[in-house]
Amino acid sequence: MVKSVFEQLSVESPKQHFTISIRDDVTRLSLDWDSDFNTESSDVIRAVFYGLGSDRNVKNQPFR
Repeated sequence: MVKSVFEQLSVESPKQHFTISIRDDVTRLSLDWDSDFNTESSDVIRAVFYGLGSDRNVKNQPFR
């Protein structure tokens, strides 16, 4: 989405007001973004963990 902001700033007449990260169907000021654009390395691991911590489900390990 940041890429779409920079692209908007590089056009000859950029929008003075715009919205990012949502599809605003009221004001129609949303910038389109490329959802396939990715800057992460291929070895990045993403995960979501659910737990209270008291059940030893969550451990103190470095995040990578």
